[in-house]
Amino acid sequence: MAVEPGFGRKLVQTIGAVRTGIIILIITGIVSAAGTVVLQRPLTDPEEFQRAYSPGVLRLLDATGMTDVYHAWWYAALLALLAISIIFASIERWPTVWRYYSRPYRRAEPPFRAALPQQKSFPIDNPANALEAAERALRQQGLKPERIIEHDEVSLFAEKSRYAVMAVFIVHFSLLLIMLGGIVDSIVGYKGYVQMVPGEPAVRQIQLRDNTMHRLPFELRCDEAGQENYTGQFAMMPKRWWSKLVVLKDGREIERKEIAVNEPLVRDGIRFYQSGYGQSAVLKQARVAVANDAQMSNPAVFRLSATDSGALPDSRPVRMLRFLPDVYQMDGGVYQRSRDLNAAAIELEIGVGAQAQRAWLFRTDQAGPEEVALVGPFDPKGELLKGVPRLVARAEMLPYTGLQVSYEPGQWGVWAGCLLMAVGLVMAFWILHQRYWVMPLTDGNGKLVLWLGGACNKNREAFVEHFTEVAAAVEQELAAAAARSVPNATSAD
Repeated sequence: MAVEPGFGRKLVQTIGAVRTGIIILIITGIVSAAGTVVLQRPLTDPEEFQRAYSPGVLRLLDATGMTDVYHAWWYAALLALLAISIIFASIERWPTVWRYYSRPYRRAEPPFRAALPQQKSFPIDNPANALEAAERALRQQGLKPERIIEHDEVSLFAEKSRYAVMAVFIVHFSLLLIMLGGIVDSIVGYKGYVQMVPGEPAVRQIQLRDNTMHRLPFELRCDEAGQENYTGQFAMMPKRWWSKLVVLKDGREIERKEIAVNEPLVRDGIRFYQSGYGQSAVLKQARVAVANDAQMSNPAVFRLSATDSGALPDSRPVRMLRFLPDVYQMDGGVYQRSRDLNAAAIELEIGVGAQAQRAWLFRTDQAGPEEVALVGPFDPKGELLKGVPRLVARAEMLPYTGLQVSYEPGQWGVWAGCLLMAVGLVMAFWILHQRYWVMPLTDGNGKLVLWLGGACNKNREAFVEHFTEVAAAVEQELAAAAARSVPNATSAD
């Protein structure tokens, strides 16, 4: 009476079934594809989200994790479920494959011989000489024949590439490595961004994909950054961005490197990629022109910065009090809106002591794409000050360098899994496990023949060519052995 398998056994069989694995794999593929269609945070600007989706749809996508698919908890759980299915499938099939690998079928019994699709017989006179000739032929074909003696009967067995039967487990293991790497990255890893201005203090935190801040195990400082452009008609197009970075730990410099696109800085497993370059919202200096007339002919020019001051033609000193990158005016005051370079303004102090006046230079649109132009002077209400000549400033901003930051400890597993999968696929599709059996026997007509049989685990069309080559080599050796034995027989007579 057959014994029904228990619940645990049924569960293992169900999860490890090919159908279950295919279903989970299809779901994983659909979700992964959705991650390439649905806009993902933080790579997409918030304004683009608002243009693409209604508020209700966006809330639903955020709540379900579809706007950050590859870091969602349920995506990691889906990968884990697929990994469990692969493990159970491997456990289910391992005993049979291991028996096949560790105890190969070395002697072909009559029922087995009858079922082989590839077999051939050669008439012989002397079984011992025929086996020796077959051994030579098999060695010529790169095989290592071994003699099998059972029941006082001698036969030959040879095989090639037995390890190919393990290809499925190598592929399974490679998939597990890839998924393990993905799970580790989704749980432990992170990606973020940091914008740095050369010469400013070192940073210790970066902004992650979910707009939270993450503390680095060291400090990072940018000493220099720049952009190289193409020459000729493409002179305005950037050719290369670069940044000179310094890694600091406990106030001590431990590494210095110049990075560029595809040349990252790697420290403690954290990678810093060069991803952007442009104008920051930090003022380096302002070149101020004092206009003598409306056409600004022969203007007096001076520079303003945190340390430099200037003077008007009437000798009144001009000092910069502060620079605000983005301002708005309300109730007779000037206030900062953000740290972005949108509506810049410079607050000045003109004169000294009780005669000093506060004045503002506000940004104007009459500037080139690479310039920040400001005009004034105005009071906080936006009215021109009396008794002060017209001022026009060109602000020179410090550059910023944009760095993508990633910590992906599971990438080693992903890359190792990809390489191992390539090995497994080569074994599965291009390497044949070939087996050959040779034995002398009596055929149905009562004649002595040397029987040759062969089998492979896949790609039987290709194996036919291999078997034909081996059969031709055996036949040739048998003919050569017969030719050598004829003179001996004649001399004995």
